[in-house]
Amino acid sequence: MATHTTSEVLIICANPPPVKGHVECANQILQDRLVKELPVQGISDKDNANAFLPEFREDFNRRFAVQPRSTHHAQRPLLVTEKLDIIFTHPHGTD
Repeated sequence: MATHTTSEVLIICANPPPVKGHVECANQILQDRLVKELPVQGISDKDNANAFLPEFREDFNRRFAVQPRSTHHAQRPLLVTEKLDIIFTHPHGTD
């Protein structure tokens, strides 16, 4: 882990297999369920599939969503002194 001193942001890369696995698993579940649900709904074209997505998403979220452990909102407004083009620049050769 490295700290970018300009913005005081702690960078935590999502490289460990367990973290990647959760994301890949969630994406696979969504893709698998959606692909299987389309024929069940009689959907075989892109326009009808796109129209079905909001209903699918609502049903999926209703069944599988998990409430956050905390309701604390950790985001804050960007300060005038914070320059995103500098903050998000990766200096080469400093790894």
